[in-house]
This record gives sequence, structure tokens and C-alpha cells, in this order.
Amino acid sequence: MKPRSLTLQQAIYELEPPIAADDLIVTYADFLQHRDLLHYYQFNPNTFEALIRLTHSLWQGNKRICRLSLVQTARRYFIRYKKPIQYSPESRERLFDLFRWIVIDQTTKGNKKAIEAMEYAINSMLRKQLLNDDQVLCLCANINKSPHVVNRMLRYPGKSRIITSWVKDNFSNDSFRNRRAEMTSWLLNEDPNYIIPKQVLIDDFEYLNQLDRKLLADYADERDAEFIVRRDLGGKVDGIDPLIYTNTFKLKVVDSQVPDPVFNRRFYPAFLSYGADHPFSIPDFTRTIDDFYRNLDKAVSVTMMWATYYGHYTVKQKEAMLIKHFEPTAYGTFFRLAKQLKSVKLLRWLERNTFEQL
Repeated sequence: MKPRSLTLQQAIYELEPPIAADDLIVTYADFLQHRDLLHYYQFNPNTFEALIRLTHSLWQGNKRICRLSLVQTARRYFIRYKKPIQYSPESRERLFDLFRWIVIDQTTKGNKKAIEAMEYAINSMLRKQLLNDDQVLCLCANINKSPHVVNRMLRYPGKSRIITSWVKDNFSNDSFRNRRAEMTSWLLNEDPNYIIPKQVLIDDFEYLNQLDRKLLADYADERDAEFIVRRDLGGKVDGIDPLIYTNTFKLKVVDSQVPDPVFNRRFYPAFLSYGADHPFSIPDFTRTIDDFYRNLDKAVSVTMMWATYYGHYTVKQKEAMLIKHFEPTAYGTFFRLAKQLKSVKLLRWLERNTFEQL
């Protein structure tokens, strides 16, 4: 279809979304014909499942196809349906196969950006889907393959004895200290009165600080080595002495090839240091440590409120639990979760009970 004709058709379909027939997409030729307009159609679960069936059947074959376009088109069509939907068991099986091939087995060929886009698309379509025990066990066994696997397991939409057992076995696993609220939610599922021990949060905090310090030290070593190599080879440098790690970075190699470190995300305030003497913001450990230990009760409150949000309780039950775990210093988290839950009750409670305390 010519660009002008396609633009006009899109404008018409946006105003008058057509109904998607069950057999709109059966073959790859059908897909190529409709892919630019499919996301304007009214959502039809049968059409969506037909597209997943086609994608699954073609994925591991030798036919020349655009795999990225298949999964991205399916996702764009799926997100038109605003309400949670459980696919048929057959479609869930096919989607999980695609997730396994792309994210876990990593057998799909393509450049890095294309693979990442495929992972994102298939992961988003698998959210909120209930899996069988074999599929859940597959997630547990491959938890370290990708953050997408971690998300699909720790944010699984239903209760699972398999996941609960895994969480208990891995509650102190260093690899998941930055997912403490989600890990805690699985213990909260079993015991609504559970409270995260402060020592667990302290251990998490100190471990993440240790990781961030190592990231800085490793980055310093790489920039130092880069400086020396460029200097010895006559490359373009600033003429400053090689970098030595002292919590600041006074060296700026022109067009450095060393990527900036990505520090661990925290759910509590993590202060950063900015300045002209280093090329990016770095953690201010002194301020962060001081704030964390002075506000340890806030860390407990925030952890428990997020664990409540991730947990498998009714909205009414979550409302009572969030009020129970409220700390005035954690006002922002409570407000955010009240909005996430669309709870007028929590917002009115916040209005009545907190302004005089803040």
C-alpha cells in the first residue's frame, strides 16, 4: 500500500475501528497484508490467537520471515484490549514456547536491538498469564537467564506453591537482594502478618553498596587502562595523570569507549554526587548511608507496602494492609500505591490522617 493510502486508511480505521474476522490472518501473506493496520481493528481474541498460532508455527522453520514484525504486531494488537485476559491453554503454551526460545534458550538470530525488542514484546504478552507447573518450574530453573524471567516469576499473577518454595530457598540469595519487596510478597501471601526483619534490609543495603563500590573501582581501572593505551599509542587524551579511584573521576578521555557504570536501583533515597570533575553522577555513599540508617523504619514501611501491592490479596485486603504499614515518612509510596490501586478509600484516609503529621 502506498504511504498516502496507508495514512488515510489508518486515519479512517482510527475513527471507525473495523471488526477483525476470526480468519483475518491465517497465512504469512495475510499477515503482510494486514500488519500495518491490525492494531486499529477492534480486539478479537480469536484473531489474536490466530496470529500467535501462525507466529509459533513459523518461528523455528526455514521460511524467510520477519520475526520481529510478527511479535511486535501481535503486541500492538493485544494492548488495544485494556482489560486482563487469559488466553486459551493452547495459546499460553505457544506464547511460553516463544518466550523460552527467545528469552531463555536464546536461539533466535538477530542483532542485539532486534532481540531486545522481541524479548520485550513477548514478555509483555506473557504478563498476567497463569502457567502450568512445568512452565513455572522452567522459570525457576532459568531465573538467572534474564531480568524478564525474574519478572515473570516474582510478579506471577497467581499464588504458586512452587514459587513460594523457591523464594524461601533463595530469600538470602545475593542475586535477588534488589528485588526484596517482590520476594517479601510471596512470604506475605502465606502470612499476612509477616514483617520484614530490619537486619535483612541492612544486609541488602550493605551488599548493594558493596556492588556499587566495585562498579566504580572496575570503571576506574578500565578508564585508567584506556588512558595508558591511548597515551602510549599517541592517541588523543587530556594530558591528565591516569585515573586513580578516589571517589571522583578527574580524567576525561576524549571519546572514551568505556561505558558508564549502571548502579543498582534502590527503593529508598540514594543520593548522587554531581560535578564537573567526573563525567557522570556517582553514588554519594556518605549521605545515602546516613539517611538509610536514620530512616530504617521508613525502609521497612516502604518494603512492606510494595510487598502488599505485589501480593495476591483483594483490593479491600490490600487497603487494610497498606494502612497498617503506613509511616508518615513513606507518604509518597502510600500515595503512589493508592493511585495504582485506584483506591479512593486510601486517598481519603491519607487526606484525613496525615497532613497534621507531615
